This record gives sequence, structure tokens and C-alpha cells, in this order.
Amino acid sequence: MIYGIFNNPGRMAPCVDGAVLRKFQDIIQVVLIQKPGEKLWRFPGGKLEPDDDGLEAAVNREVREETGLEVGRPVYVTSGNLPDWRAVAAGITIHSSLFALPYIYGAPRGGDDAAIAQFFDLYPIEESDMEVCHKKLLTKLQGWATLDQVRRLLGETEPVTAN
Repeated sequence: MIYGIFNNPGRMAPCVDGAVLRKFQDIIQVVLIQKPGEKLWRFPGGKLEPDDDGLEAAVNREVREETGLEVGRPVYVTSGNLPDWRAVAAGITIHSSLFALPYIYGAPRGGDDAAIAQFFDLYPIEESDMEVCHKKLLTKLQGWATLDQVRRLLGETEPVTAN
């Protein structure tokens, strides 16, 4: 009994984050947002709502609300606990799943609780550009998002050449 009390992880909040990806020539670009009053960047996302039909539906909803973009089918990249200061102060552990989503159309704009949304080239972004709670997600995305992987996400195929 005592072991169970002292090893209880506390309250956990399931969340999702979305990396909207597109290619400009052979440069991979990603949409990041800033929340009001923040100077650093993060991925669009948030907590699951009771009427979300799974993680994929939640990430599509969050991305559309915060960026105004139309996106395609999400692909799982990684998940883990995030050190969000708001949650830590409330005694809550954030567990987020990061999905890559293909960009379909639209101009990014801040919406819902995002003040700004915009495209960035993925590989010059450094952890120091990101909010603390999203640094690990950036590193995982940059390891996952090879040019071939993004081509597959976007439904692109390489032309077959005859030998």
C-alpha cells in the first residue's frame, strides 16, 4: 500500500502535437506557433477533448484550430512526457504524441490559443529556438524527417527510370 502511494505518477494529461510538413524544392519546412506572450516556438497541439475519436482526430483538430491549415492523414513520430511549466505547477504530467501531417493547403495564421503560425525550414531550427517543453520533440522530428520520409508522407513517388 505504501509503495503504491509513493510511486503514483499523479495526474497525467494525454496531449497531441502536430508537425505540419511540406517540401519547397528539396527543403523540408515545418509550421511552428507562438502562444501569446511567448518569444520561443512550439508545435501546434493540445489536450484531447472528450469527443475526439482518437489521437489522429485530436491532432487534426488542434492543427486546424491553431494554424488554419488543411492537413492530410497524420503519421506517428514519437511520444513522451513533456516538461510544461503550467502542468508542473498544477501537479500534472503532460504525455504528448507527436504526429507528422502533410500540408494540403492554406496560409498559416494564428488561431485559438496561438498568436502566430508560420513555416520554417526544418533543419536550421535549433533547440534554443523552441519552448522548453518542445525541445525534445524537435530533436525527434529532425531525426525522423528525412527527405525520403517526407516524400512518402506527402504521397510523392520518385519517377522510375529505364536502365
